[in-house]
Amino acid sequence: MPMRALLVPDPHRGPGYAVLELHDAAPPDPPVFFLRRASDGAWLSGTGWGQAETALRPEAWNTDRDRQLLMLGTALVDALEPGDAYALTVPGAGSCALETDDHVLSRASGGNGAGRTPPPSPSRRKRLGCALLGVLIFVAWLAGGVALWHGSMSAPASPAPGTAPDDTAEETSFSLFPRTDPDGEPTYEQEEMSKP
Repeated sequence: MPMRALLVPDPHRGPGYAVLELHDAAPPDPPVFFLRRASDGAWLSGTGWGQAETALRPEAWNTDRDRQLLMLGTALVDALEPGDAYALTVPGAGSCALETDDHVLSRASGGNGAGRTPPPSPSRRKRLGCALLGVLIFVAWLAGGVALWHGSMSAPASPAPGTAPDDTAEETSFSLFPRTDPDGEPTYEQEEMSKP
């Protein structure tokens, strides 16, 4: 009977870990295997996918009745993508297609708490978008106010009605501390200057 390989979630270690079950295969000696991706023919190594055939070693292994159990960690499980097909080779036992439980790959891809950050929910995106829009509107309002203020400060004074364009009227300037009192009373500065 040909070897059969099945990748299932590890019930003892949780998300991101898996058990590689080898059915109808002798215990691998040494316990190594090779994994090839069908989409591009790349081989899995401890550092990702590449063109070199690389032996992979499980974190632990044992025999349970008629199957060999190889425990895989997150470094290998996270490299597997849902929807892709894989071929498994065990030295001395042969090659076969790797059957994968969808729960293993969905957990490795970030679903169901695999240790990766899940994508933001749509409502969270809306809140971030609204906050960003609010900040942009405030900045635009502030820039418009500064532009208006700057424009009013640099605009030339228009002549008063009834004066000829050639007449030069003295421009009145704004001062927080006027030098003359509107009621005709002497100001503090005038009083200080008149003292001996």
